[in-house]
Amino acid sequence: MPVVVEEVGTDLSQGPVLVTIECFVMSQRAAEFVEAMHQYGRIRRRDGAYRWGIFRDTELTNRYLEIFLVNSWAEHLRQHERQTRADRELEGRIQGYLAGEPVVRHLVYTYTKGTWLKRGRKHASLIRARHLCRSALTSSIDIDVSFIRTSTLDTNTDE
Repeated sequence: MPVVVEEVGTDLSQGPVLVTIECFVMSQRAAEFVEAMHQYGRIRRRDGAYRWGIFRDTELTNRYLEIFLVNSWAEHLRQHERQTRADRELEGRIQGYLAGEPVVRHLVYTYTKGTWLKRGRKHASLIRARHLCRSALTSSIDIDVSFIRTSTLDTNTDE
């Protein structure tokens, strides 16, 4: 589980959360690593990430950075609970391509003091609704999104 500093606190609705994993890959295993990471990217998206990517450093070509975004801190914590045996096996295979331990960072989006209160909850609702719609499109499951009120989509912050 991620280590939480006191400033993050216990507000599980904070988000979105950007997770980065920096790792060094044995150069002779780079192609296998990238292929396995793209498989792992599908797992990340299945478990709640709405953006995912793997990037290679142009200066240190064996350094890679995986990034993904989730809606909230709570959603990220749930990702740790969703792993299947197959997920752990793939993760173990990926670890075998690494030259050392990966460095994981968790970054929580920073709102201005009033913005989170006025727009943050609406923003979170929009992200969740957008994620449900994307999930429906990618998994061919029909989801009724009529529960999204027009006021949720409204940008007026006078509420």
